[in-house]
Amino acid sequence: MRVLLASLLLAAALPAPAIEVSTGFLIGPKYDSRAIYVRALPSSPWMKVQAGGYHKSAEGKVLGAANRNGLAGRPPGATMIRVPLQSETENLFSPFGKLDPPKAREISALIASAARNQLIVELGVFHPSRDQDIHAPDFMLDAAGNVVEWLVAGGHRNVIINFAPDWEQAGWDFDHWVPMHLELLAETARARFQSLKAGFASPIAFTLGHRTGENSSLIQAADVVELAGAALDMDTRRIERPVLAVGSDACLITIRRTSGCIVDSPEPPGDPLLRLFFAKLPGPAVGQ
Repeated sequence: MRVLLASLLLAAALPAPAIEVSTGFLIGPKYDSRAIYVRALPSSPWMKVQAGGYHKSAEGKVLGAANRNGLAGRPPGATMIRVPLQSETENLFSPFGKLDPPKAREISALIASAARNQLIVELGVFHPSRDQDIHAPDFMLDAAGNVVEWLVAGGHRNVIINFAPDWEQAGWDFDHWVPMHLELLAETARARFQSLKAGFASPIAFTLGHRTGENSSLIQAADVVELAGAALDMDTRRIERPVLAVGSDACLITIRRTSGCIVDSPEPPGDPLLRLFFAKLPGPAVGQ
């Protein structure tokens, strides 16, 4: 984690203003409901996410990079990184759902640096290997609220919250409480943003690994939908949300009908993948 933070801090001497992220569905009917948007200031216009050199057809499509276990760097041209609060090896929560202050400050600095470098951060909250470190479901709800308070206090507007990026993996405790209560966690987070009068609310992503109805309550409760495995067969034309494919192979197959993808490897994706996004291939990314 420290290596990635250092690499982000080595960006250009005059970084662009920090960004805020949202979706067309959340912003309003005049926007593309299936696209992800960013803006520099609350008074600035919303623009589809894109990096320099994007094909016109790739505007609004996200190229995300998984960043698990503190892996440094990101693929060239990435517009989003995934950062966990819990992983197989790390846990930022106390048994009562409070964030560990020193570790939270480190992640907060990473998020702020990412924003200055025009990067969206998908924040993974819970993991099946470490959810038992929080001692009861009620404390998990408290954790969801504490994450929102921490994001608001830090002014972190460039974050998409994903409560369980790995929710279909085995190992969840408390009778699979987290994957069985994603909608409640989302409601809790949104209510906390509203009660804080934050002036923004982080979009909430759900990751699906199995096929479900395109109009299911789970889909309707998400702001961003991430598809992997059998879920990639779903008809994305019927989902009025940004849809991201998870995995390099999935990206190559589905990018024409999705809003982007999350590369599940820390290595830079190959030219065939980049050429889907870029008219001119980007140079090395920060930290490469």
